[in-house]
Amino acid sequence: MKKSDGKWFLSKVRSMIKTHGMLEPGDRLAIALSGRVASCAMLYILASLQTFQGFRFSLHPVHVAHTGSDLRLMELINTHFGLNLLVVDSPPGKTTPNDEHLLKQLVQTSRQLGCNKLALAHHADDVERYFFRSLFGGGCLSVLPPVEVVPDTGLTLIRPLLLVPAQTLSSLAKRESLPATEKWQFNAPVDNITRAVYLLKARYPDLTEKLLSALYPTPG
Repeated sequence: MKKSDGKWFLSKVRSMIKTHGMLEPGDRLAIALSGRVASCAMLYILASLQTFQGFRFSLHPVHVAHTGSDLRLMELINTHFGLNLLVVDSPPGKTTPNDEHLLKQLVQTSRQLGCNKLALAHHADDVERYFFRSLFGGGCLSVLPPVEVVPDTGLTLIRPLLLVPAQTLSSLAKRESLPATEKWQFNAPVDNITRAVYLLKARYPDLTEKLLSALYPTPG
């Protein structure tokens, strides 16, 4: 990690973690690892915090195998980070990434590992999509919560990257030569909602920044 990283992106992650009490000493943190850029960058960032910032928690990466899994890539990631990556099978008949059953499998595996928290790699671009799709598509306002307790499991979901843009994560992955696939997110069809957001951002270039400030205020 370079000294400039704190100014570049790490301060945003640390601020999110501190503001929402995401991590505490002794936490056993499962990492939802897809192999795409966002999740690999999250693993790198959390490992860096653990090593350089004195955070006392353990990391336990988990990958739920599905029809699009690249198990060779998983081996490269495991070697790169020097961690014991656990690969588990998808529930029978549930092989599509991002399916709710995938999250259930991650939660179940995290508990089997004795973890009390599970980190998900949602980032600033996901916040934007989630917010405007709920507004224009569902007529309501929905926000990705930074911290979310999973009922009856003793497990807490955390999303430490919510203030970090996808492009920043991509730049980090390239700079550090992280063994991640460039297909770091699924290409959603360009529908009317997507077009509307494009038009809004063209008119208001700082839209995403203002949205993040409003949804996730942090101490000045």
